[in-house]
Amino acid sequence: PKNVINPDDLIMVEGVPPKAVRGDKVSIDAEFFGQEKRRLHRPHGRFAYLGCSFDGKTVYYTTKESDIQSFLDLLDDAVWIFVNAKYDITQLRRFARISRRKKLWDCMLIEQIMYSGYYTDFSLADLARRYLGVYLTKEVRETFSEDDTASLSREQSEYACVDVAATWRVYKEQRAIIDEDD
Repeated sequence: PKNVINPDDLIMVEGVPPKAVRGDKVSIDAEFFGQEKRRLHRPHGRFAYLGCSFDGKTVYYTTKESDIQSFLDLLDDAVWIFVNAKYDITQLRRFARISRRKKLWDCMLIEQIMYSGYYTDFSLADLARRYLGVYLTKEVRETFSEDDTASLSREQSEYACVDVAATWRVYKEQRAIIDEDD
């Protein structure tokens, strides 16, 4: 379909990303197995996926908990882009040292600042629909909450990679309408 981000159109590279340089903008997203909806504000669950994109087309990702620190260290010089950074960073701090970020862009918070009162929903699916004209299906997300999941399925991996690419693309669209004084 035309109004979706097709995983087949992405380049998905399993492993750690290249080293970011100052000025790079990189979207980051993490997924966890076995999380309960009512406890998402508290770190829990098992690590499933960490991904990033420098361009909204190529997604680097790992499913190895042992790669998390080196993965994030390689991105340290970049501006980190999230949708709901508080969630991802809080969860990832269980697995890695993450210093205070000076360069961070949270698409959800930017959207709430710009359009609170116009919109009530600020999820990635909402932002992708508004900015990109695409629909992100979220049914696969529910499979992450299953406790018996041993490893990431292909469908879950594709879902997560699409989220990373969509986050980067939403950032680019938001950035295009915000000037340095905003």
